[in-house]
Amino acid sequence: MQNMLINFCHVTGWLLVVLSFLLIGFSKFKHAEFKQKLFSFLKIILVYQVTVSVWQWFIIGNIVANHQWLLLLAQILCSAICYLSVQRRKSKSRPSLDSFSMD
Repeated sequence: MQNMLINFCHVTGWLLVVLSFLLIGFSKFKHAEFKQKLFSFLKIILVYQVTVSVWQWFIIGNIVANHQWLLLLAQILCSAICYLSVQRRKSKSRPSLDSFSMD
């Protein structure tokens, strides 16, 4: 039963990582609000991945056995890419002094 639950969490984790990469690729064509919502979604997935990793570490005693560290690394990479994209989008949308006229 435990092995089946661990395998389910592992498969779910990989599906979430694939979904994260697909959404990040899709977000290139979307606006800043979508990217901010995507970033909050990715934070929730990262919390899930960390929780499952800690849970597996307590049950199995070894995260390396299921390559759970790869899931964590991939999810952290997704979050970092999305964070940088959100910051870039915010800096582009801020008005500069050139946009103000002296009329």
